[in-house]
Amino acid sequence: MSGQIIHYKASQIHYHRYGRGPRVLLCFHGFGESGSHFAFLTNTLGADFTLYAIDMPLHGQTQWQQGLLLEPQQVWEWLPLMGIADSTHLYLLGYSMGGRIALHLLTMQPQRIAGIVLVAPDGIYVNPWYWLATQTHWGNQLFRVTMENPNWFLGLLRFAEKRGLLNKSVTKFVHHYLHDSAVRKALYRRWTTMRRFKPNKAQVLQTLKHKGQRLQILYGKYDRIITPKYGQRWQAAAPQHIQITLIDGGHILLQEKYAAHIAAALNR
Repeated sequence: MSGQIIHYKASQIHYHRYGRGPRVLLCFHGFGESGSHFAFLTNTLGADFTLYAIDMPLHGQTQWQQGLLLEPQQVWEWLPLMGIADSTHLYLLGYSMGGRIALHLLTMQPQRIAGIVLVAPDGIYVNPWYWLATQTHWGNQLFRVTMENPNWFLGLLRFAEKRGLLNKSVTKFVHHYLHDSAVRKALYRRWTTMRRFKPNKAQVLQTLKHKGQRLQILYGKYDRIITPKYGQRWQAAAPQHIQITLIDGGHILLQEKYAAHIAAALNR
């Protein structure tokens, strides 16, 4: 069984359900993706887990009508509507943007979390430009204006690239999201809507210590978008609570060839 819909206030939240296993795994996708990106895990995990992969607001087939704001608590309110009981112990799997979501949810209801795995996760390092664009009023207004007319920013990007201040992978990534007005509009709306997901690393470590759990993080060795170095620094400060596995790949790790690595991390 895959696509299903729940009604939440004026919105329709679309999610995918894969597998029939006894353990519940909540899957959170990356920016611009959807819950369908976790379908490849069915063969590897479906006997042990039932996977619930939500299309987050402004992604996939979810019809979001609550304005440009998702409060983290609202995700918890969706679960009973999906048939997940309040007493259920959950496993969390977050990829890229979804890593930031999973980390934040961990600290909200830690008693319900049985395990957590992050794959190339956002949220461990806070980019100052992202913080300015989403966490300050004037920065968000500048972000909006820039997405309407990005020429000044593209000029600054070219200047930085010529002087070796940015690597080509990052500039290619940025150009991908600025090349047309529809993509820029979606970027502004999605970043702004997801701005309340901002995990506190000290609180995450305190939660892991109290529960006696280890956070499992998978990185691609050659990822130039979310590099492993920030996670490795965090691990060095708390090796008993964080375990990092480097995979022979880049940023796109939600692929069949990496399914065994994700399954192994969930079962550690």
